[in-house]
Amino acid sequence: MKRIFLFLLLPVMLKAQYMHPFEDFNFDYTTNRVEYFPIGNIGFDTKLNPYNPDIINDSASIFINVSAYTNLSQTIYENDEKRFIEDRKVYPNFIAQYQNDWYAFQVSYVNGMLSSLEGINRNWSFNFHPTVNTDVLFIPAVNTTLQLTSIFKLNDQFNASIGIITNNFETQFIMPDQGYVKYKRNFFDNIQVSAALNFNYNDFILCYLLFRSESPDKELEIEHSLVSNSNPSLDHPDVFFNGLVSAGIKINVLENLGLSLETKNDFVNYEADSPYFSPYYTPEGSGQFNARIMSGINYKPFDFAQIGILYSTYFNYKNPFQRGYAADIITSPFTIIFGASVSYSMLDFNLQYQYSGYEISAQGFDYVEKYKNHYLGFGVGVKM
Repeated sequence: MKRIFLFLLLPVMLKAQYMHPFEDFNFDYTTNRVEYFPIGNIGFDTKLNPYNPDIINDSASIFINVSAYTNLSQTIYENDEKRFIEDRKVYPNFIAQYQNDWYAFQVSYVNGMLSSLEGINRNWSFNFHPTVNTDVLFIPAVNTTLQLTSIFKLNDQFNASIGIITNNFETQFIMPDQGYVKYKRNFFDNIQVSAALNFNYNDFILCYLLFRSESPDKELEIEHSLVSNSNPSLDHPDVFFNGLVSAGIKINVLENLGLSLETKNDFVNYEADSPYFSPYYTPEGSGQFNARIMSGINYKPFDFAQIGILYSTYFNYKNPFQRGYAADIITSPFTIIFGASVSYSMLDFNLQYQYSGYEISAQGFDYVEKYKNHYLGFGVGVKM
């Protein structure tokens, strides 16, 4: 089967969301995102929060967090047969924040995409002119963001932030017996701007509004070591870093129990072109809108410990470069995250487990794809 229909269910808070299809692969960076150690929500609570940086209610002035994520299990099924499994990797992250009474500055370096897949149960074929065949295939992909944010305390109830974000994106086809093809986009050739406003009423009602600009239509650079052809004909796909409009509200119904409701609305402009699949499905138009809703519970059983659970799903979802055929969504992309934090003296320890799932079928074909992914994260924070 030469044509390979593939979704890479890759996580991110704000990373490469879309890529034009190339070869017979389609990439979707929307449906599975690893958030940075949420404890029942993504916009509140976490001391060092690259999604919504805020003033930390603490007497310390310097905060540092180092962490790592790994893909415990990533499985893609075609008609209930495994086609891809995890090639397990560990990705490090770093966040630091300095603050005084009314001002803070945060820098974060976060590896957001935890996808490293191994293709199995198939002879893989690529039309790199000449055709390259391989029995062993790996597809690692990672998007690293560098984010700089300034945070201001406007008064006792309002904080505001403004920042810039740049992405370093890379994905590869690795065929150990044939070489590799690498597609990448470097830091500082794409820039996004973020801004947020936070409201806190007596630690009873907390709200935020957040905006991030898009950085669309960036052609990826190509590097290869294919041994079959010194100058193969390769696609030049584009990558799209999506914009974001989001909001959240949290109510501390008890002193140690909080309930939250949040939404994330993605947008990006694109030029739709799907030459490989035009007989089946060609997206038209431009402009993209995805809407995700998240609800969570945060519980603090002790002064030094917190636990939480967060559920996320889409109530409006599409991808203009989804695949080579029209698809019916059987299970909307969803995520469940368990988080915990323990403080000891000047240290904070964070633990996170995430499960994401998705299921679709092809219109007019007896063909179903299922995605089941498990991730684990651990972090250590220091305050000075």
